Amino acid sequence: MNNGYIIEDHPLAQQWLKESLEAAFPGIVTEVAATVEEANALLDMGYPDIALVDLNLPDGSGIEVISRLNTESPTTATIVATIYDDDEHLFPALRAGANGYILKEQRKEEISSLLQGIVNGEPPLSPGISHRLLNYFSSMESQMPAQEVEAHDLTKRELDVLSVIAQGHSLNDATSMLGVSRNTIATHVKNIYSKLNITSRAEAALAASAMGILGSE
Repeated sequence: MNNGYIIEDHPLAQQWLKESLEAAFPGIVTEVAATVEEANALLDMGYPDIALVDLNLPDGSGIEVISRLNTESPTTATIVATIYDDDEHLFPALRAGANGYILKEQRKEEISSLLQGIVNGEPPLSPGISHRLLNYFSSMESQMPAQEVEAHDLTKRELDVLSVIAQGHSLNDATSMLGVSRNTIATHVKNIYSKLNITSRAEAALAASAMGILGSE
């Protein structure tokens, strides 16, 4: 990640997110916009590798910025950074094209860890948001039959890792919980995604639920 935009109107939150982004990706160059208008002016000049977007801006919604990025620069990692953890904010943001959703109430180290997961193809989702997505998928009729999921040849350790990440824990959390290195966890995650033909934590949670292993140790 070489450059990033922070779309946030509160000065303290701007600094908090800037420090989190720089801790996750040392050397990254950041630009800050406090309104939708300022964000659009930045986007007129170029697109970032990553954008942290607040949803409640003085002149509109961050959804407008997310939609533009999704349309014009789909390779940008567009991450919602907000205080809202309800369905009314979460799902419109995801539908607009957000690649992740983090809550600003988390510690800087936790936010940085979630952002670093992007490198391994792991969408940044705060644990509470992962649980909300799981509940949403669990309430729907599954489009993935359990027997089809069970047919995949996951190892015992891969099942352990799947259970942990499906609950919203970060790679660093999984490292501590399972007693292996972060690189080992990252390799397991890549293998799991490949074997299950999935690309996100939400799909991992759905698969884990269908396999009946969610919450197992």
